[in-house]
Amino acid sequence: MSDPAGEQGRGPRRRAELVEAAGSLILEQGPAQVTHRRVAARAGASLSATTYYFRDLEELRGEGARLIAELWAEQAEWAAERAEEARPDREETLDLLCDALLPPPAGVRGHYEQLAGAGRSTAVAAAYRDGRQTIRTAVGRVLTAAGSACVAEVALAVVDGAVLAALSDGRDPRAEARRLLGLVL
Repeated sequence: MSDPAGEQGRGPRRRAELVEAAGSLILEQGPAQVTHRRVAARAGASLSATTYYFRDLEELRGEGARLIAELWAEQAEWAAERAEEARPDREETLDLLCDALLPPPAGVRGHYEQLAGAGRSTAVAAAYRDGRQTIRTAVGRVLTAAGSACVAEVALAVVDGAVLAALSDGRDPRAEARRLLGLVL
């Protein structure tokens, strides 16, 4: 089979572009809206490139979700490293937990909307499940560095619940997550 990208060595780069395009579509519109045609258009690639590099749409969605989970895990790891270096007080801990668990304010609604639909795709759910374990570990490191007895799983659940409640009520999700985390720390 020849490389549809047309150049030697361009294959891994083209595949990465397709994965990034799938990831951005998942974040913006949810996994169900990821199609070969939309990914190809977003990546500026031919439609045949998506079927060349990925055996099916589920694999493409899974790779896009894996990229999202990796970026989210990197964000959480960054917060854990900061906590371990600084031994944060309560207020700093709340900020670091929100930094670890929430995207930038403009992306919160889309992030949670696509999370709600993630379980409809087996590959997306698996990628998020794997990534969430790394995030849970990083959150645990933040809590340990702060001397908190709170369990990482509880902190994650509090943030998820707070954000969903705030979004449904038209309130600031980060402020609500921070407030409720303050109650459990």
